[in-house]
Amino acid sequence: MVTEHIDRLTSALYRVTERMENDEPLKWRLRRCALRLGELVRVDGDHELSFKEESERRKLADEIVRMLQLAASLSYVSRI
Repeated sequence: MVTEHIDRLTSALYRVTERMENDEPLKWRLRRCALRLGELVRVDGDHELSFKEESERRKLADEIVRMLQLAASLSYVSRI
C-alpha cells in the first residue's frame, strides 16, 4: 500500500516538474529524490530497513518537501 502511494506521489511530482524548463536543476533533483524514495520503499517490502536506509528515506522525504516549497515560491506550483 505504501508503494502505491509513493508511485502516485512520484507520478504527480513528474506532472508538476513537467512545467519546469529542462535546464532547471530543481526539476531533475526532485525527480531523482522521488525515484530513490520509491526504491527504498520497495526494499522495505523485502526486508527490514536498516537504520541508515530509514534515515535516508526520511531525509529524502524532507528534502522533497523543501524543494516543493521552493518550487511554490518560484510560482512553478500553486499552494493547496
